[in-house]
Amino acid sequence: MTAIRPQPEDRLARLLATTETDAAPSDRAALAALRDRAAAEFAAAGQEPTLTHEQRSTMFFMRALTVLAATAAAVLVAFFLREANRPAAELTLGEVHQKLLAADSYRAEWELRDQRRVIWGSGDALRFDGESPTQYAIARGDKFWEINEADNRATPSPSRYYSPQLAAADPFRILDLPTAEVAGVKPQARRNEDGRELLVYFCSLAQPDRPEYEVAVDAATGLPDSVRLLRSGGKPVSDVALKFVAFNQAPADPMKFQVPATLTEDGRIGKLMDHQGLVSLRPLTATRWTPICGETVLRPGDWLRTDFQGANAATVQLAPQTKLILGPGTLVELTKPDQIRIHSGIVEVTASPKSENFSGVVKLSGPAGASLDVGGVLLLRADERGLTRVAKDPPWLAGYKGTTAKESLGSLITMIDGREVPLTVGYHNVSVEIRDQIARTTIEESFVNHTDARLEGQFHFPLPADASISGFGMWIGSKLVEADIVEKQRAREIYETILREKRDPGLLEWTGGNIFKARVFPIEPKSEKRIKIVYTQVLPRKGDSYRYSYALQSELLRQNPLRKLDLGVTVASTQPLAKVESPTHQARGQATEHSARLEFSAQKYTPARDFEVVVTLAGPSQDVTFIPHQRGEDGYFLLMLQPPAEGGVWQRDVVPDGSPLNVIVLADTSASMDR
Repeated sequence: MTAIRPQPEDRLARLLATTETDAAPSDRAALAALRDRAAAEFAAAGQEPTLTHEQRSTMFFMRALTVLAATAAAVLVAFFLREANRPAAELTLGEVHQKLLAADSYRAEWELRDQRRVIWGSGDALRFDGESPTQYAIARGDKFWEINEADNRATPSPSRYYSPQLAAADPFRILDLPTAEVAGVKPQARRNEDGRELLVYFCSLAQPDRPEYEVAVDAATGLPDSVRLLRSGGKPVSDVALKFVAFNQAPADPMKFQVPATLTEDGRIGKLMDHQGLVSLRPLTATRWTPICGETVLRPGDWLRTDFQGANAATVQLAPQTKLILGPGTLVELTKPDQIRIHSGIVEVTASPKSENFSGVVKLSGPAGASLDVGGVLLLRADERGLTRVAKDPPWLAGYKGTTAKESLGSLITMIDGREVPLTVGYHNVSVEIRDQIARTTIEESFVNHTDARLEGQFHFPLPADASISGFGMWIGSKLVEADIVEKQRAREIYETILREKRDPGLLEWTGGNIFKARVFPIEPKSEKRIKIVYTQVLPRKGDSYRYSYALQSELLRQNPLRKLDLGVTVASTQPLAKVESPTHQARGQATEHSARLEFSAQKYTPARDFEVVVTLAGPSQDVTFIPHQRGEDGYFLLMLQPPAEGGVWQRDVVPDGSPLNVIVLADTSASMDR
């Protein structure tokens, strides 16, 4: 190649300012070499090219940009090469654990002595499958449920698999491996199994009485292969291990990790809420029928029967919110809360709404092999032809609904534009005082008038079947005015007089069944009408426990959730208390030997279950309980006698099978009940 001689300054300046990025790809290498030789010859000749300020700035900027780009590319390539080729020995056990929890789903086998259980995991939940498909366990968050679908039972307890650091269920805790303590451990060995390279971690805890562990991890995926317990000499305990067998094989089914809403902690499938006339119950495997006298717990396999002759009907509430109304001459078999067989008669079925743990469908079967899936509300007749839909409500249904409550929390019905419209519930405060087995419930609630008109309404409130009203009041402005009890006709006359004087009257009347009705006026525009009602009931004791229940489920609240709900239960007992808890809600509690208090509150709340409290007594039960009471100068007492009862939790009073019964009928012929 001919040597390059110095050229005019302007030409050389353009040459030196040119970078490889300005040239075609095929010319870049040659251009760079040519530029370097030209610069060298100028230097040998003792000459220095003269460049303008703009040319020097451009040349400096372009060269700096080229160097920075090359450096950044080198760093980026080095970073990705380092991550791709990161030595497996650097993978800590904490990082392995994070990869495991990030998996969409995984399956493992838990070997414990001579038993083996399949473990399913997804996110923050674990499921433990047993030998029977109807018996399994679910750990979700800080709760653990032992589930037996055949008994309709889901028994909750605190979860030993819950990690507070992760706020999730940790599969390593199945073998009591404390992940937080061993998060920094790195692999100490390698081995090959089934053509895979495994990293082996040995975890020795600081405490001398704690076991040692061996964790094997797939070197290719960074996911755990197994966790084993080690003996003191470092040998694995062959029959205590957790083996991971699959990851991300299919999207996890969310229902697999949900406790079905149809299950309950004590195995009930629901309860008979209300009835008229003759209604009988026959438990599974029993031969005798038991007449129903009040609210009754229902269990899987129960049969319910209403008599043919007369106004006989019953309301059944099944978990979670399915409702049945049975008409005269009806026979139903309650297999499960969502599986019902109608043998004869007419039944109105209202299925629970669909939720994350309930399908929203109730499966019905009937005569002649009939079957039907019901969502929403449906009126059906069962006869020899099967199941037939009934288009029009029969007269008995309208009459029965008129004497039963539609809203468990009470309702305030007003006339707006010629239509009966229930006002929405604002707040609902419930204060319960339980003294031994006597419960006094005080309810304060508000109803919201969103209109610009002054309204008059009727307040309807359903009492529990075994309760008696003991107080009623309304707020007039900011003042609570309590009601006085007078004879019915006199009360109506007083109400009409006050109404004509345009003052604020209230009249509470019994309307039949367990419903009380109050006429309320005025309900001011754009305001809330506040009402107070108090009732008392005796809680029957079964064995060493008794139960308080407050109805919360309401059709109205599905459309307009409660703005605020406050529930407080105070228990005072002459006998020592073993436990006071709510099996239905996450209630805050505190207790001493003879007293306890539970509290539950929520905002923008739509109840899915009724609120219940179970009081369990410690020590031997008393056969006689004496409860004194004083009102002014008068004194009263309540004496409760406890008959001998069968053992167990929450027994039902049903007629036992066995030899024929001796029945004594006592008739009062003195006419003492005549007015």
